[in-house]
Amino acid sequence: MGKPVDRARPEALIARDASNLLHKYGTGGVIVSVASSAMLVYHAAGGLPSGSFLVWWVVMASALLVRAAYLVYWHSAVANAPNRDTAREIRHFSAGTGAIALIWAAFPVLFFSEITPATRSITAVILAGMAGGAATLLAPVRSLALVYIGLLLLPGSICFLLIGGSENTVPGLLGILCFLVLAASARIANSAAIQAIQLSHDKQQLLIEKELERKQIVSANSELRSLQIALEDANEGLERKVRDRTEKLLNEIRERERYEQELSRLASTDPLTGLGNRSSLIRLITGALSEGSPFGVLFIDLDDFKEVNDVRGHHAGDRVLAIVAERLTTAIPTGSELARWGGDEFVVVLRGIDSEESALNIASSLRQEVSQPIDIGGETVWIDGTIGISLFPDHGTTSDKLIRAADVAMYAAKQQRHHRVRLFDPLLAEHVAKGHFLGQCLSAAIANEELTVVYQPIVSSNNSRCVSMEALVRWRHPDHGPVPPNEFIPLAERSGDILALGRWVLMEACRQAAQWPGPEPPSVSVNVSAAQILAGYLVQDVLEAIGESGLPRHRLHLELTESAFAGDFDRVAPVFAELRGLGIRISLDDFGTGFSSLAYLQQLPIDTIKIDKIFVGGMARETKSIVRAIVSLADALGYEVIAEGVELESQRAALVTLGVGFQQGYLYARPLLAAAVPVWLHQQTGDLQTAR
Repeated sequence: MGKPVDRARPEALIARDASNLLHKYGTGGVIVSVASSAMLVYHAAGGLPSGSFLVWWVVMASALLVRAAYLVYWHSAVANAPNRDTAREIRHFSAGTGAIALIWAAFPVLFFSEITPATRSITAVILAGMAGGAATLLAPVRSLALVYIGLLLLPGSICFLLIGGSENTVPGLLGILCFLVLAASARIANSAAIQAIQLSHDKQQLLIEKELERKQIVSANSELRSLQIALEDANEGLERKVRDRTEKLLNEIRERERYEQELSRLASTDPLTGLGNRSSLIRLITGALSEGSPFGVLFIDLDDFKEVNDVRGHHAGDRVLAIVAERLTTAIPTGSELARWGGDEFVVVLRGIDSEESALNIASSLRQEVSQPIDIGGETVWIDGTIGISLFPDHGTTSDKLIRAADVAMYAAKQQRHHRVRLFDPLLAEHVAKGHFLGQCLSAAIANEELTVVYQPIVSSNNSRCVSMEALVRWRHPDHGPVPPNEFIPLAERSGDILALGRWVLMEACRQAAQWPGPEPPSVSVNVSAAQILAGYLVQDVLEAIGESGLPRHRLHLELTESAFAGDFDRVAPVFAELRGLGIRISLDDFGTGFSSLAYLQQLPIDTIKIDKIFVGGMARETKSIVRAIVSLADALGYEVIAEGVELESQRAALVTLGVGFQQGYLYARPLLAAAVPVWLHQQTGDLQTAR
C-alpha cells in the first residue's frame, strides 16, 4: 500500500495562502482608493482641489503609488519564489494598508468643519463602502481588517457627534454601529477564509490520496478480491469526507449571505419601531418620484413628547414612540408608507391623493390617531401631533425639497398653535428661514454685545416715587436692526438659548442695579422663564448674581407669567418658595391672560400681581370691573398689585381710585438705557422734593 500520506495542516501553508489572498485583491483596493479619494476631494473642494485639500490628495496619491509599486514587485518577484517569508510579506502588506487607512482617517479630522453637510454624507458613504469591502478583502488577517475598518469609520463618526444636533448625531451613531457590525462581520469572514484555506488544503490532500489509492488499485488488480473491496470502501470513505467538508463550506457561505442580508435590513430599519429609517424613506420617495404620479409627504412631529421623556423616563418615551408607530401604520391609507425620521418625528409618503383637501383630511385623521390617550404601565399619557404637508410636483421635485417643504409647513403649524395641520406655502420658507437665521445668530449675540438691558420704572400710585425698575432685554442685529422681543424670546426658548440669555440678563441687571444712587434706590425686577426654572440652576444663578454684584436680596424681584405654572406647578412652586425664603420677592406677570386658577393662585409663593395692559387700555366699564375684582382678590390673598401699560392721566387716576398700589407705563417713562437710569432717578428725587 505504500507509505501513509501526512495530513497535517502546516501553518506556513495557511500563512502563504493568506498572503496570496491579500496581495491578489490589493490592486483593486489601490484603484478604489485612487478613484474615491479623487472624487471626494473634487466634491469637497467644489472643483479642482487646492490648498489643504490638494496636499491631502497628493499625500494619498503618493502613498497609493508606493503601494502599487510594491504590489507589482510582489507579483513579479515574490509570489512564485521558492523560499518565501510569508510573515514578512503580511507585515509589509499590513503596514501599507495601515498607512492608507491613516490618510483616510485624517480627512474627516482635518476637513469636517470646512465641508458641507452633503460632502460629509458623501464622505461617510465612501468610507462606509470601503470599510464594508475591507471586512471581506482583508478577512485573512482579522487584526488588519479591524484596524482598517476602525480608522475609516470611527474618526468621521466622532466628528459627527462632536458637531452635535440630531442631523449629525444620527450619522455619528450609525457610523459607530456600522463599525461594530463590520467588526463582527470581519471576524466571521476571517473564520470563513481560514477555514476555506484549510478545506482547500484538505481537499487537495484528499484528492492526492485518492489518486494514489487509485494507482494502488490498478497495480493490485491481480490481488485478492477482498483487498479490492477494502480499497473500494476506503475510496467511498474518502469521498464521503470530501462531501462532508464541501457541505460544511457551502453552509458557511450560506450563513455569510444570510448575515449580509440581515446587515442590509438593519441598515435601513429603525430598531425601536421596526419602521424604515431615513435612508429607507429617501428610497421610498425616490421610487414615488420615478412613477411620476402625484403624491404627498406628511412630516409629523409629536408635541409634548419631551415631557414624557423628562417626567417618566426614556423607557416610557420609547414605549410611546412604538405605540404611535403602530397607530400610524394602521391608519395610513393603503399603498402609503411610513418611516421614522428620527427622535419624535415620522414621515408618511402619501400615495393616491387627488387634491390638497384630501391630503389635509388624511393628515387631520392621522393627528386624531396620535392624540388618543396612551396607557404606559397603568398611567395615561396624552400627546398631540403637528403635521406639515408637501405635494409633488407643486412643492418640490426631489426627495430633499419635498421633505424640507413638509418640515417647514410643520414648523409653521407649530408656531400657530391653534392649527396643528398645515399645507406648505412658498411664503413660509422665507419666514422660517429668517427664524432659523435669527436663531443661529442669537447664541452669539451676547458675545458680540448686540444685547442690551433697558429699565422701565414702576412707581407708587400715591406719590409717583419709583419703587422698582423692570429689566427688559433688547437685541439690535448688525444687519437686520432691532429684533422685537416677541420674535427672539420664543426663538431662544425653542433653541435652549433662553438659559444663557436669562442668566446674562439676571447678572447684568443685578450688577447695574447695585450702582443706582440714592439712600433708598429702587429694586430691580427681572423676568424668568419656565425653562430657567425647570433646568434646576435658577437658585444658584440668583445667589451668584447677588454675590458678585453686592445687590441686597430684598432689592431683587423675579417675574414670571402664569403659563410658567401650567402643567409644572409641582416643580416650579418649590423653586420660588426657596427663593422667597432667601428674601427674593416674586411677581406674577400678565395676570388674567393665563390659566388664572384660584386653586393654584392661593398656593403660589408670590408677593405681587401685575395686571396686564389689555385691562388698562381704555378703562371701559367692563375692564374696570375686572381690575376691581383683581384688586379685591389680591387684597384677600395679601398680594400687592401693579398695573402695566399706563399711558394716560385718566388711566392713572382711575387705577388710583380702584386701589391699585403701583403703576408702570409710558405715562411715567419709556424704557431707559442703563446710563440714563441714575439721571432719571436724580430728576425724580428733585421733582418729589419740589412737590413736597
